[in-house]
Amino acid sequence: MHLRGKMVLLFLATMLLTVLCAQMVLSETVKLTMAHWMFPRSAAYKEGIEEAIASFRAKYPNVEIELLVPGTSNDPFIQGIKTWYVAGNSPDIIGVDAVKMQSFWPDGILLDLNPFIEKDPSFRFNMIYPWTWEGMVFNGKRYGVPREVYHRELFLNNDLFAEGGVSIPSNDWTWNEFVDYARKLTRDTDGDATPDIWGWQSAYTNLYFLHAWGGSFYIDNGRKVGLLMPEAIEAFEQLLALEREMRVAPTAAQEKAAGGTTAMTQNSKIAIFHADIYSIPSNTYSFDYTLRLFPIAKQRAVSSFVNGFGISSASKHPELAWAFLSHLLSADVLYETFVKRDYVSPFHDVNSRGIFPSSNDKIRQQIMFGLNATTVNEHGELVIGPMENATMVRNELNTTIREGKEPVRQVMERLMPVLQANLDEFRSSYFVNP
Repeated sequence: MHLRGKMVLLFLATMLLTVLCAQMVLSETVKLTMAHWMFPRSAAYKEGIEEAIASFRAKYPNVEIELLVPGTSNDPFIQGIKTWYVAGNSPDIIGVDAVKMQSFWPDGILLDLNPFIEKDPSFRFNMIYPWTWEGMVFNGKRYGVPREVYHRELFLNNDLFAEGGVSIPSNDWTWNEFVDYARKLTRDTDGDATPDIWGWQSAYTNLYFLHAWGGSFYIDNGRKVGLLMPEAIEAFEQLLALEREMRVAPTAAQEKAAGGTTAMTQNSKIAIFHADIYSIPSNTYSFDYTLRLFPIAKQRAVSSFVNGFGISSASKHPELAWAFLSHLLSADVLYETFVKRDYVSPFHDVNSRGIFPSSNDKIRQQIMFGLNATTVNEHGELVIGPMENATMVRNELNTTIREGKEPVRQVMERLMPVLQANLDEFRSSYFVNP
């Protein structure tokens, strides 16, 4: 027999053996485990996963998938997964977001999913919003796949706009126009010389606002902290001026007296505020509202972030775990089990079928516009350095800076050595090219 014929026979024998082995494996019950913090927190979320499991088992009847919950918030979930992993009981499929991802991949807990994606012709890579991968990819390896999108926009209270005789702006409004709106919408309705309706909330912890002025938390491909750049300083100072000089946003004391920002927005005390779109299907607000993107200062800044799933490096059935994730993210399954339950997916083609079924066309069109216009994955950007850096800056913004104890630049100069040292240590420990 010629060499070519022998090679063909060898190839066929190998393929037959592979098929027989796969059948042998699935002839017995195989159990996968899947952990996520949302299972006890949202009945709709859990029901969607269970529905996807049921349709998966129609194809793989000998596969069982058990849902696990090591914790419902960051620290308990992270520590629970790590404890199980060390004990040899790691879940096959692990829920991840940017913060959890940063805790898992450096310790080798998650597999690189690139080989699975590359071999899976059904995975619609070109339909995923590109920014959803930020916070999932490190050193060129994909340690997770995105499943759910969290998107933030400005909510405009239509009633307060009407009462103030102010028209609704377009998505292309500028920072100067926004300031003018905030001034017109801030009103003293009881004559005590103190506003009781505010044009804007006091929002300093949303660090993606830096991008509107051309700033960024990290610069130089993530190698340097960028908070002393003129663009970043200007962003912080412009936001602070809304409360201090212009008095179109409440002070900390005024917020506290009114029951906090959430109570103020719900009670129609703030005309323009920043919120996640999931407050829409939950009917958080009793008033009519319009969504708009953050105003353009020097450039557009639109924020979204994602949660997703990874596969444990300790999984005994990683191929089967990927088969389920691929099924979970297929267009029909994702739409029926997730998007129809008022969630937003990372896949443009699925969202185009109709997000937030309980909402109206204007809201849906605005959200789709915002998703396509997203410029920064806020969580993905922050986890290219240690999360303690973002926490440190947020704490200073809400206390020292907001209370006027130190000017912005002085605070950032004081923090910079610590922030940069933290970043250098993080990158030297975990990045191939620090």
